[in-house]
Amino acid sequence: YRPVESVLHRGADAIGLATAFRDVLGLEDLYLADLDAIGGGPPDLGFLRRAAGAGFRVWVDAGVRDASCLDALNAAGADSIIAATETLAGPAQLAEIQQSARPGSIVFGLDLRDGRPIVAEGSTWPSLDPAALIDEALTLGIHRILILDVARVGSGKGTGTLEFVRELIR
Repeated sequence: YRPVESVLHRGADAIGLATAFRDVLGLEDLYLADLDAIGGGPPDLGFLRRAAGAGFRVWVDAGVRDASCLDALNAAGADSIIAATETLAGPAQLAEIQQSARPGSIVFGLDLRDGRPIVAEGSTWPSLDPAALIDEALTLGIHRILILDVARVGSGKGTGTLEFVRELIR
């Protein structure tokens, strides 16, 4: 992705930009997609600490695959931890994460590409219907959902998920 350019903050440092958004727009939650961790590397706990230390409620998407990383993410200041279809092997891993996590801290991440779910290779989800995947999370007691269509990220074309969210609400 290209660095963000903004009239609110000169430069591309993420904490400075997020702070400017908070100061001007009142935004206090920060979604952090750690692309290296999603790709299989270790999470950037130092950046997470800096973001939390700057006073943000950080939602971190750090490629969670099982419950083994929860303690480190919590200790670094994660307020909410995204457990997403892109990296989870299936509902058993989501259940393990939900049972091991602080109450209310897990957000189910439904990753889409052009409206179709992105799932980890070899995953065991019983259905690839987006609504069915959300039902799996709800059944496990996860009541916060992040729906992200990666084909739209950085494109300036909006989220691409509005009609699907309307269907879910109905």
